[in-house]
Amino acid sequence: MILRWTLRSFLESPFAVAGSAAAVAAALALVMLFEGIWQGEAKQVVAYAENVDADVWVMQHGVANMHMATSLIPDDRRADVSEVQGVVDVAPILYLNTLVTAGERQAFSYVVGITEFAPRGGPWSIARGRHTVRPGEAIIPEVLASLSGIDLAGRVRIADRWFDVVGLSRGTYSMANPVTFVHATDLADLMSIQGYDSYLLVRTASGASPRDVARRIEQTVEGVSALTRTDFVESDRRMAMQMGVEIIQLITTIGRALAAILVAFTPTRSPSRPTC
Repeated sequence: MILRWTLRSFLESPFAVAGSAAAVAAALALVMLFEGIWQGEAKQVVAYAENVDADVWVMQHGVANMHMATSLIPDDRRADVSEVQGVVDVAPILYLNTLVTAGERQAFSYVVGITEFAPRGGPWSIARGRHTVRPGEAIIPEVLASLSGIDLAGRVRIADRWFDVVGLSRGTYSMANPVTFVHATDLADLMSIQGYDSYLLVRTASGASPRDVARRIEQTVEGVSALTRTDFVESDRRMAMQMGVEIIQLITTIGRALAAILVAFTPTRSPSRPTC
């Protein structure tokens, strides 16, 4: 009987029924679209940590991620970490989350400071240009360059300083945190610090367990935390997801409310309900 009533409704008011169905479908599609965008962003927000060449991450004691974090460790800790059993190489980076201006577009970005002597904290894939920077230069995501209308030899502003774009990187863009690379000396000046690193990227010896190496670093080097790449990525992902839960809930609520409003204001002409 319900099927017969539904069929009668469609035959008597096909446009109204179709409109109601389209309204609900559009609202649900909107919710799915934004949830899909967020899931993509949740993956890209840890792209740097996932792709950079490090078996173990070393950072300020108590820090366990990059997302919305600040880490500063004295640069003499590099030598201490390099002497830990199982460590074969240590590369320092500086890190700051700050506003980057490219053309008419502004975005908060992970700004990573690297040097030509320890470049493996830099971009892992280059679309065009160089993969290293000198003072006064920057590498920006290829997508950000396209969106902002700038190219190689263009300029971007980080805080109050201008940088020449010398490279366009792949896989380093997200709406939440595109990754920009500059020389470590420039970033140290912008942060008004000297003699500090943010993170140490550690490569371990062949056959050594990164988890064991991380534990030895924490036991022997003062004032630092150490995590394997896997643990660091998952910690960063959890932080990003926690910050996004409220956004997802808000989008879902808006979508449901929109569906209700659209259905409520869609004109319908209901036939008399059948008796059962």
